[in-house]
Amino acid sequence: MRISSLQIFNIATNSLADTNEALIKTQEQLSTGKRVNTASDDPVAATKIMSLSGELAGITQYRKNIDIAQNNLALEESILSSVNNLMTRMQEVAVQAGNSATLTQNEYNSLASEVDSRLDELMNLLNTQNANGDFIFGGYKSSAEPFTGSANSGFNYNGDDGQQFIKVANNTTVAASDSGKKIFQDIDSAHKTVNTYASAAN
Repeated sequence: MRISSLQIFNIATNSLADTNEALIKTQEQLSTGKRVNTASDDPVAATKIMSLSGELAGITQYRKNIDIAQNNLALEESILSSVNNLMTRMQEVAVQAGNSATLTQNEYNSLASEVDSRLDELMNLLNTQNANGDFIFGGYKSSAEPFTGSANSGFNYNGDDGQQFIKVANNTTVAASDSGKKIFQDIDSAHKTVNTYASAAN
């Protein structure tokens, strides 16, 4: 079988074209640092890469969610610790005020002023906002102050029972908040009725 000069020329041209295409592909791999740049380079590997990329994106998002949950719960823990310290101090003031044998009227006035100041401080703690500006004890109603009122008028809770959950893994969510109603209102008391009376010394 004879091969014409034209056939030899075409074979050489096609070979050069294939070599040039392989060279371009190699240069692209070198410049990107990736063996597979398009699905046609390796369909099986491309499918695995897409799957792994999706999993990595999910893990990245879960890490962000975990950080958000940790920050929210750390803030809540700090606020609750401050509330606990505040309540302890107010109990101390109440016990101190009960020592009527040694306290003067000015001292009573001073204790009363401290209680008013502590109540204002407590209100500020209960209406704490996180970095996003959400009220952490408002439940799902996190855009408005959950607690309003005063010692004279009484305090009202304006939030709801909602508890925010954050997804931290494929099948795992964690609570990232607690409602103010659950923490500060739904508390069992040994004595649900408070009896008051006028002191005979008044």
